[in-house]
Amino acid sequence: MIKSPQILALLLFFLGLVHSLSAQQSENAKSRSIMSSSLQEEALKITGSSSFWPIISAEAEYDAEKNVFILKNETEKKLNKLVDLNKLNQVTDKNYENLLKNGAKVFVPDLLVDAESKQNELSKAIRDGEFETVVKTINELSDIVKKLAKTVNEKRIERVAAILAEKTGTVSQRKGLLGTWNESDKGDLYKEADGIKTEKKSMAKLDFVDGSYVIVDPETIAQVRSASVDKLYNSANTEIEITTGGVLASMSAEARKSSVFTLKAAQSNTTVNSSKFWANKDDKESVTLSNYDGSALVRAGTKQVELAKDEGTVIVRGQDPLPPVKLLSAPLLTWSRSDSVTYNPDMLVEWTAVSNAIYYEVDVSTSSTFSYKVKTYKAASTSLELKNLEEGSFYIRVRAFDKLNLRGLDSPVYRLLKNKDVQPPAVFLKNGNESVFYTSSSSFSIKGITEPNSTITSSSGVIKANSKGEFEISLLLTKEKTKVEITVADFSGNKTTIRKELVKMSDDQLFDLSWSVPVKGNSIKNAEVITVSGQAYPQLTTEAETNSRVFRAECGQNGEWSLQLLTEKSTVLTLRFIDKQTGTLIAEKKYELD
Repeated sequence: MIKSPQILALLLFFLGLVHSLSAQQSENAKSRSIMSSSLQEEALKITGSSSFWPIISAEAEYDAEKNVFILKNETEKKLNKLVDLNKLNQVTDKNYENLLKNGAKVFVPDLLVDAESKQNELSKAIRDGEFETVVKTINELSDIVKKLAKTVNEKRIERVAAILAEKTGTVSQRKGLLGTWNESDKGDLYKEADGIKTEKKSMAKLDFVDGSYVIVDPETIAQVRSASVDKLYNSANTEIEITTGGVLASMSAEARKSSVFTLKAAQSNTTVNSSKFWANKDDKESVTLSNYDGSALVRAGTKQVELAKDEGTVIVRGQDPLPPVKLLSAPLLTWSRSDSVTYNPDMLVEWTAVSNAIYYEVDVSTSSTFSYKVKTYKAASTSLELKNLEEGSFYIRVRAFDKLNLRGLDSPVYRLLKNKDVQPPAVFLKNGNESVFYTSSSSFSIKGITEPNSTITSSSGVIKANSKGEFEISLLLTKEKTKVEITVADFSGNKTTIRKELVKMSDDQLFDLSWSVPVKGNSIKNAEVITVSGQAYPQLTTEAETNSRVFRAECGQNGEWSLQLLTEKSTVLTLRFIDKQTGTLIAEKKYELD
C-alpha cells in the first residue's frame, strides 16, 4: 500500500509535467509558418480578401532560407481587424459603382476626383503592405463616397448629352458640324452634332446620362448625331455615326428597357439593345458588327437582320448584310488562377488556341473595365511577351478574329500584379535538398526551378532559366569530390546562392560486394537463399533480377544496402543501381549462377 506522502509526490510530478507540456503548446501557438505560395490563400482566410497578401508579407517575418513567412499570434490578431474594414470597403465600392451608374460622372465629375485619388492611395497602400495607411484610407474613402452620394442626390437634372469620362493619348473634339478639331480633355461635354477623333495608340470613353457608354478605338472618327434626355432615369435617344474606325457600345440595364441607341456606319443603321456591342468601319466602306449580349437589329440595303447574343455580321457599302455568323469562342489564358503576381519586367502571356482564328488581340489596361489606359496588341500565334512592365496592377484579356474580321468573344479578365522585388529568388532543386550528391558518372546534371528568366551562374558557365523558371546545369567531375556553388539572380538583382558537394563513386566501389556464397569473377555458387550487401550512395535503389523475380532495396543514409535473394533454380542474376529521383540506370552487372 502506497503511503500518503508518496501519493502527493506523484501528483506533484504529474502536475509539473502537464504544466510543462501546456507551456510548450502555448509557445508553439504564438506563431506559425506560411509558404510564399500560400500568401494569397492565407490573406483570404485572415482578412477576407486575397488582395491583402502584401500586408501579411510586410507584417510577418521572412525566413529566406526556408522561403516562409513567420506570422506571430499577436500580428495575426492585428490583421484580423481588416475583416470588418474589407466589408466596409466592399460596401463603399458598391455604393460608388451605383453612383457612377446613376449619373455621378455627368453631374458631379469634379467630386469624383477625390474618390478616385483616394482609391489610388488605397491600392498603393495595399501594394506596399502599409497596414496603418490601409486602415486610415478605407475609412476616409467611405466618408468621401457618403458625401458624394449626398451631393448627387441634391443635384438637379442637367441637359447633358455625354461627357468624356476617360482618355488615353490624343483625343480631339469638333463642336458642331462646321467646327474645327481641338484637343479634348477629360470632363468635356459632347452635345448633338459634336465629333470625336482619336489618334494612333489613343482611345476615349463617352459616358451618357442613362448609364450607357461608348469606348472609341484608336484611329477613329465618330459623331454624336443626336442625344437627348428629359431627366435622370427617363428614356434617352442616342445616335452615333462612325466615319472610320471602331467603337464598343454598352447600354445599361435601365437604358435597355426604354432608351434607343443607334449606330450608323456606311449607310447602315443598327439599333442596339445590348450591354456590349462592337462596330468597326474600315477604309473600304466595309462594316463589321459583333453583338455579345441582348440583341441588335441591323438595317442595310434592302434587308435587315437581327443579331442574337454572340452573333455578328458584315456589311459592304451598297449591299445587304450577311446572315448572322456565330462569333468565335473566347480564348483562355493558361494561368491556373484569375490573377498572378510577377516581379519580372517581362512576362510571357499564353492562351489556348481558338478554332478558325486568323489572329488574336490582347488588351492590357490598368482599368479592370478597360475603359482607359488600354494597350492593344495583335498576335498571330497564341502567345505574347509583355515587356518593361511598371509596378502596379494590370488587367489582361484576349479575343480571336475570324476570316471575316469579326471580333470574337473576350476571354475572362485576368489580373497581373507587378510588384517591386526585394527578396532573393527561391530555388528548388529536383535532385533533392541533400548537401551531398553522389554519382558514378563523370558528369552530373542539376535540375531546378526558380523565378522565370533568372540568371544562373555556376562553374559550368552562365545560363538563363526558361519562362517557367526551369533550368538545368551540367557539371563535369574531374576528381573524387567536387564543390559546387550555384548563384541565382533575378531581374531585380536579388541573389540566392546554393552550395553542394558532388562525390564520384566508381563502378568498382559500387560492385565491391559481400556475398553469402562463394563468388569467382562473374560466377556465383547457387543456393536456395543468397544474401548480398554493399555500399553505394543514398540516392540509389539497388535492384537484383533473377530469371523469375525482382528484388529491391533502398540505400540508407550512408549508402549501405542489403538483399536476400530467392534464386529458385535461376541461371542468371543481374544487379542494377538506379537513381531514385530520375529513374536513370547508373550501373549494371550480370552474374552466372552455377
